Amino acid sequence: MAGKSKTKTINQEEVIQETNDIDLIKENEKLKNEIAELKAMIQSLMAKNEKASKADDNNVNSEFFGIPLHKPIKVMSLFTGGLNLKQSDNDPSPYRFNSFGEVLPIIYNDLIKIISNQRKFFEEGYCVILDEDVIKAHGLDRFMDKILDKTTIEKILEYDDDKIKELFSKTTKQIRETIVDLIVDKIIKREYVDRNKIAIVSELYGKDLYEIAEQLK
Repeated sequence: MAGKSKTKTINQEEVIQETNDIDLIKENEKLKNEIAELKAMIQSLMAKNEKASKADDNNVNSEFFGIPLHKPIKVMSLFTGGLNLKQSDNDPSPYRFNSFGEVLPIIYNDLIKIISNQRKFFEEGYCVILDEDVIKAHGLDRFMDKILDKTTIEKILEYDDDKIKELFSKTTKQIRETIVDLIVDKIIKREYVDRNKIAIVSELYGKDLYEIAEQLK
Protein backbone atom coordinates (compact mmCIF):
# COMPACT_ATOMS: atom_id res chain seq x y z
CA MET A 1 0.00 0.00 0.00
CA ALA A 2 2.83 2.36 0.83
CA GLY A 3 4.39 1.76 -2.58
CA LYS A 4 1.16 2.46 -4.39
CA SER A 5 0.68 5.73 -2.51
CA LYS A 6 4.17 6.88 -3.45
CA THR A 7 3.58 6.09 -7.12
CA LYS A 8 0.32 7.97 -7.09
CA THR A 9 2.02 11.02 -5.60
CA ILE A 10 4.71 10.96 -8.28
CA ASN A 11 2.08 10.73 -11.04
CA GLN A 12 0.24 13.77 -9.64
CA GLU A 13 3.46 15.76 -9.63
CA GLU A 14 4.10 14.78 -13.25
CA VAL A 15 0.59 15.86 -14.23
CA ILE A 16 1.03 19.21 -12.49
CA GLN A 17 4.42 19.76 -14.14
CA GLU A 18 3.01 18.83 -17.55
CA THR A 19 0.12 21.25 -17.03
CA ASN A 20 2.56 24.02 -16.11
CA ASP A 21 4.62 23.29 -19.18
CA ILE A 22 1.54 23.51 -21.41
CA ASP A 23 0.54 26.83 -19.83
CA LEU A 24 4.07 28.16 -20.33
CA ILE A 25 4.03 27.11 -23.97
CA LYS A 26 0.69 28.85 -24.47
CA GLU A 27 1.98 32.03 -22.83
CA ASN A 28 5.08 31.93 -25.00
CA GLU A 29 2.98 31.48 -28.12
CA LYS A 30 0.72 34.36 -27.07
CA LEU A 31 3.76 36.55 -26.40
CA LYS A 32 5.24 35.66 -29.78
CA ASN A 33 1.96 36.60 -31.51
CA GLU A 34 1.79 39.89 -29.64
CA ILE A 35 5.41 40.68 -30.56
CA ALA A 36 4.68 39.82 -34.21
CA GLU A 37 1.62 42.07 -34.20
CA LEU A 38 3.63 44.88 -32.60
CA LYS A 39 6.36 44.53 -35.24
CA ALA A 40 3.77 44.64 -38.00
CA MET A 41 2.21 47.75 -36.48
CA ILE A 42 5.60 49.48 -36.20
CA GLN A 43 6.47 48.60 -39.81
CA SER A 44 3.10 49.92 -40.97
CA LEU A 45 3.60 53.21 -39.11
CA MET A 46 7.13 53.53 -40.48
CA ALA A 47 5.84 52.95 -44.02
CA LYS A 48 3.15 55.61 -43.58
CA ASN A 49 5.65 58.10 -42.15
CA GLU A 50 8.04 57.44 -45.02
CA LYS A 51 5.23 57.95 -47.53
CA ALA A 52 4.15 61.19 -45.83
CA SER A 53 7.75 62.38 -45.73
CA LYS A 54 8.18 61.72 -49.45
CA ALA A 55 4.91 63.55 -50.15
CA ASP A 56 6.14 66.54 -48.15
CA ASP A 57 9.47 66.47 -49.99
CA ASN A 58 7.66 66.38 -53.32
CA ASN A 59 5.43 69.27 -52.29
CA VAL A 60 8.39 71.34 -51.13
CA ASN A 61 10.21 70.63 -54.37
CA SER A 62 7.11 71.23 -56.53
CA GLU A 63 7.23 74.23 -58.79
CA PHE A 64 4.82 76.32 -60.83
CA PHE A 65 6.36 78.07 -63.84
CA GLY A 66 9.74 77.20 -62.33
CA ILE A 67 8.93 78.94 -59.02
CA PRO A 68 8.97 76.79 -55.82
CA LEU A 69 5.49 76.58 -54.33
CA HIS A 70 6.85 77.13 -50.80
CA LYS A 71 8.82 80.26 -51.73
CA PRO A 72 7.76 83.39 -49.79
CA ILE A 73 6.80 86.14 -52.27
CA LYS A 74 6.76 89.76 -51.09
CA VAL A 75 3.57 91.68 -51.82
CA MET A 76 3.08 95.40 -51.11
CA SER A 77 -0.21 97.17 -50.50
CA LEU A 78 -0.79 100.36 -52.52
CA PHE A 79 -4.18 100.86 -50.87
CA THR A 80 -4.59 103.50 -48.16
CA GLY A 81 -7.05 101.46 -46.08
CA GLY A 82 -7.24 97.87 -44.85
CA LEU A 83 -6.83 95.24 -47.56
CA ASN A 84 -7.56 91.51 -47.29
CA LEU A 85 -6.11 89.07 -49.81
CA LYS A 86 -8.16 85.85 -49.84
CA GLN A 87 -7.46 82.46 -51.34
CA SER A 88 -11.23 81.98 -51.69
CA ASP A 89 -14.36 83.96 -50.93
CA ASN A 90 -14.76 81.97 -47.70
CA ASP A 91 -11.12 82.17 -46.63
CA PRO A 92 -11.19 82.33 -42.78
CA SER A 93 -7.64 83.69 -42.46
CA PRO A 94 -6.80 86.13 -45.28
CA TYR A 95 -3.51 87.97 -45.60
CA ARG A 96 -4.27 91.36 -44.01
CA PHE A 97 -2.63 94.67 -44.96
CA ASN A 98 -3.41 97.60 -42.68
CA SER A 99 -1.78 100.51 -44.46
CA PHE A 100 -0.30 101.90 -47.66
CA GLY A 101 3.20 100.58 -48.35
CA GLU A 102 2.95 97.61 -45.99
CA VAL A 103 4.79 94.52 -47.25
CA LEU A 104 3.90 90.91 -46.41
CA PRO A 105 5.58 87.66 -47.48
CA ILE A 106 3.01 85.29 -48.98
CA ILE A 107 3.75 81.62 -49.70
CA TYR A 108 3.62 81.22 -53.46
CA ASN A 109 1.19 78.31 -53.27
CA ASP A 110 -1.23 80.64 -51.43
CA LEU A 111 -0.52 83.54 -53.76
CA ILE A 112 -1.51 81.47 -56.80
CA LYS A 113 -4.97 80.99 -55.27
CA ILE A 114 -5.21 84.66 -54.27
CA ILE A 115 -4.39 85.83 -57.80
CA SER A 116 -7.04 83.48 -59.18
CA ASN A 117 -9.63 84.70 -56.68
CA GLN A 118 -8.82 88.46 -56.64
CA ARG A 119 -6.95 89.11 -59.86
CA LYS A 120 -8.35 92.64 -60.25
CA PHE A 121 -6.50 93.72 -57.09
CA PHE A 122 -3.22 93.08 -58.91
CA GLU A 123 -4.36 94.41 -62.28
CA GLU A 124 -5.69 97.70 -60.85
CA GLY A 125 -2.94 98.34 -58.31
CA TYR A 126 -4.57 97.70 -54.96
CA CYS A 127 -1.37 95.80 -54.31
CA VAL A 128 1.76 94.88 -56.22
CA ILE A 129 3.88 91.71 -56.33
CA LEU A 130 7.57 92.43 -55.73
CA ASP A 131 8.83 89.52 -57.83
CA GLU A 132 9.24 89.88 -61.59
CA ASP A 133 9.18 86.12 -62.22
CA VAL A 134 5.79 85.77 -60.51
CA ILE A 135 4.45 88.83 -62.32
CA LYS A 136 5.42 87.35 -65.69
CA ALA A 137 4.24 83.84 -64.80
CA HIS A 138 0.71 85.14 -64.21
CA GLY A 139 0.56 87.55 -67.13
CA LEU A 140 0.48 90.63 -64.92
CA ASP A 141 3.43 92.31 -66.61
CA ARG A 142 1.15 93.93 -69.19
CA PHE A 143 -0.57 95.86 -66.38
CA MET A 144 2.59 97.07 -64.65
CA ASP A 145 3.14 100.09 -66.92
CA LYS A 146 0.01 101.67 -65.46
CA ILE A 147 0.84 100.94 -61.83
CA LEU A 148 3.05 103.55 -60.18
CA ASP A 149 5.52 102.44 -57.53
CA LYS A 150 5.28 103.51 -53.88
CA THR A 151 7.94 106.25 -54.13
CA THR A 152 6.39 107.83 -57.23
CA ILE A 153 2.96 107.86 -55.61
CA GLU A 154 4.28 109.48 -52.43
CA LYS A 155 6.34 112.12 -54.23
CA ILE A 156 4.07 112.93 -57.16
CA LEU A 157 3.79 116.59 -56.09
CA GLU A 158 7.57 116.94 -56.38
CA TYR A 159 7.49 116.48 -60.15
CA ASP A 160 6.99 119.30 -62.62
CA ASP A 161 3.51 120.09 -63.88
CA ASP A 162 3.74 118.11 -67.13
CA LYS A 163 5.11 115.03 -65.36
CA ILE A 164 2.31 115.14 -62.80
CA LYS A 165 -0.24 115.24 -65.62
CA GLU A 166 1.47 112.33 -67.39
CA LEU A 167 1.73 110.14 -64.31
CA PHE A 168 -1.77 110.81 -63.02
CA SER A 169 -3.40 110.38 -66.43
CA LYS A 170 -1.74 107.09 -67.37
CA THR A 171 -2.21 105.25 -64.08
CA THR A 172 -5.19 103.16 -62.94
CA LYS A 173 -8.28 104.52 -61.25
CA GLN A 174 -7.27 102.86 -57.99
CA ILE A 175 -3.80 104.43 -57.98
CA ARG A 176 -5.42 107.84 -58.61
CA GLU A 177 -7.59 107.26 -55.55
CA THR A 178 -4.51 106.41 -53.51
CA ILE A 179 -2.72 109.57 -54.69
CA VAL A 180 -5.73 111.71 -53.79
CA ASP A 181 -6.06 110.05 -50.37
CA LEU A 182 -2.42 110.73 -49.54
CA ILE A 183 -2.60 114.37 -50.69
CA VAL A 184 -5.84 115.00 -48.81
CA ASP A 185 -4.24 113.51 -45.70
CA LYS A 186 -1.37 115.99 -46.05
CA ILE A 187 -3.83 118.87 -46.34
CA ILE A 188 -5.74 117.74 -43.24
CA LYS A 189 -2.48 117.43 -41.29
CA ARG A 190 -1.47 120.91 -42.48
CA GLU A 191 1.73 119.66 -44.09
CA TYR A 192 3.34 121.82 -46.74
CA VAL A 193 1.91 121.25 -50.22
CA ASP A 194 2.21 123.21 -53.45
CA ARG A 195 -1.27 124.65 -54.10
CA ASN A 196 -0.62 125.02 -57.82
CA LYS A 197 0.22 121.35 -58.17
CA ILE A 198 -2.76 120.34 -56.06
CA ALA A 199 -4.89 122.41 -58.42
CA ILE A 200 -3.54 120.32 -61.33
CA VAL A 201 -4.40 117.07 -59.55
CA SER A 202 -7.83 118.43 -58.61
CA GLU A 203 -8.56 119.27 -62.23
CA LEU A 204 -7.44 115.84 -63.43
CA TYR A 205 -9.40 114.09 -60.65
CA GLY A 206 -12.52 116.15 -61.26
CA LYS A 207 -12.91 117.25 -57.63
CA ASP A 208 -11.33 119.96 -55.49
CA LEU A 209 -8.97 118.22 -53.08
CA TYR A 210 -9.24 121.07 -50.57
CA GLU A 211 -13.00 120.66 -50.48
CA ILE A 212 -12.60 116.91 -49.92
CA ALA A 213 -10.18 117.61 -47.08
CA GLU A 214 -12.59 120.09 -45.52
CA GLN A 215 -15.41 117.56 -45.59
CA LEU A 216 -13.24 114.95 -43.89
CA LYS A 217 -12.10 117.18 -41.03
